Parts: sequence; C-alpha cells; structure tokens
Amino acid sequence: MSDYYLLVTASDDSRLLARVAGLIARLGLALKSLSLASSGQSGICRMSFVLVADPGSADLLYRMLSRLIDVRTVELKAAAVLRRRKNSSYREMMRTESALPINA
Repeated sequence: MSDYYLLVTASDDSRLLARVAGLIARLGLALKSLSLASSGQSGICRMSFVLVADPGSADLLYRMLSRLIDVRTVELKAAAVLRRRKNSSYREMMRTESALPINA
C-alpha cells in the first residue's frame, strides 16, 4: 500500500462528490486528504484526494472515475514520484516533470 494523489476536474454538481466518495468507499481505500475548489471556470470544480491504495485498486478507481458522465479529467499519480519543493504550490508540485501518471 502506498499513497496516491488523485485529481478530478468535473461539473460543479453537489451529488458528484458523494458518488466519488462512494466509489472510494466501495473499493475499501483509505482517504487521507480531500480538497474541493473552484477551477476558475463557471460550472467546473476541482477535487483532489490523497489515497492509500495498492496499484491495482488505484488503477481501478482511475478507470471507474473516467467513466462518470460529469467527470472531465482524472489524474492519478503515485506520491513516491512527487517531490515538494520549498515554497512551491500544490499545482506546481503536480506539474513536475518527474511526476509521471501511473496510467501513462
């Protein structure tokens, strides 16, 4: 089991967070952190999660989320490849070139 960062961009629907949380719970994954914010575009929100999962379960969650109608993009990255630099934002951390999606 290791940590994974999951970023979801989706339509701003109050029921969507419940559906995503339900998927995480059904797979039996541990949720360490959750953040929900506006993306800057009208009607679009950004959700970020830190999960504890094995690679197979993380990949299954990625595929399940990609099929949801209201979801626009899904990114899944292993925490081991992410390095936070001093004074860097979360967004910069997720864009580091060393951070490769596990589903590439």
